[in-house]
Amino acid sequence: MKRKVTLLAAALILVLLGSMLSNAIDTDFGSVDTQRLYLVNDNGYTVTVNLFVPKSATADTPAPAMIIVPGGDCPSDIGSPWATELARRGFVVALMDYSGCGDTEVDPTSQYWTNNGAMELDTAYDYIAALDFVDAENIGVGGHSMGSLYSYRLSTKRPVKLVISDVLYADALPEYDFNFVQISAEHDEGLLARLAQFEDMYSDAFLCSVFGVDQIVPNTLYGSWENNTAKERL
Repeated sequence: MKRKVTLLAAALILVLLGSMLSNAIDTDFGSVDTQRLYLVNDNGYTVTVNLFVPKSATADTPAPAMIIVPGGDCPSDIGSPWATELARRGFVVALMDYSGCGDTEVDPTSQYWTNNGAMELDTAYDYIAALDFVDAENIGVGGHSMGSLYSYRLSTKRPVKLVISDVLYADALPEYDFNFVQISAEHDEGLLARLAQFEDMYSDAFLCSVFGVDQIVPNTLYGSWENNTAKERL
């Protein structure tokens, strides 16, 4: 009996130490503040976001921001490693629970497929853009898989500095200059499901329209970061 109690105590101590270490990593050992936000959209629906704020972001020194969007109807927590790394590098990060994920409620008017909606990314954008420690002229968005679709859709609703994507889709073109990076793995199932072969992405009609070319050359910078016209397929 005594041995079982000792093992249980040791297990609980390990769980506690692991939790403390996880929290320390998430907050970069105290240099990043994290908050769980419960926002309300224009129609009264709840939208939840995990906010990562580096201590370097202040009203006197506002920081650029990124909205990070997980894929496959996954809750925001799955994107914590990305958010942590960006926050450690000085970005304010809004890690999304988009419509129907986490505690975010489903507002029919915000739906991607049926109402040309941004799945509540616009709600998160409006919130962080109003924060005095965020540089509202430097807000980017990026997502994985389904999150890429929603990230790009936000660019048609709000002025973003950068879109990071990893799959293919079709949408409207924003009526302003913006930076765009396509990061696609050769064996990504979400990408290959849309292509006969990987190389076809370089001539994909919509992606080429974003780049403004007929054929994309990988690892080549089109446009410039200074003019907000940078486009690159990595």
